[in-house]
Amino acid sequence: MMESTEVVAAEISNLIVNTQTMTLATPNSAGVPEASMASFIYEATSHQFYTAVNMLSPHTTHLAAKKPTAIMIVGDEQGAGAR
Repeated sequence: MMESTEVVAAEISNLIVNTQTMTLATPNSAGVPEASMASFIYEATSHQFYTAVNMLSPHTTHLAAKKPTAIMIVGDEQGAGAR
């Protein structure tokens, strides 16, 4: 029987593997979060997320300035049953 942390880790891994889009949020100069959808690649060995941002995107400036960054990955709700 898997421990509860192992179950959660497996569910998170499954979510990441089966999702292609995340919400990327970075704070602007006033500290207000700016969010947008972004495709990503996940490298499981290093637990790193990679995304491409346009040089005109405010996210590029925020990321270059090493501002705090948040991502949100949401699974497809269609067909998701109650647990």
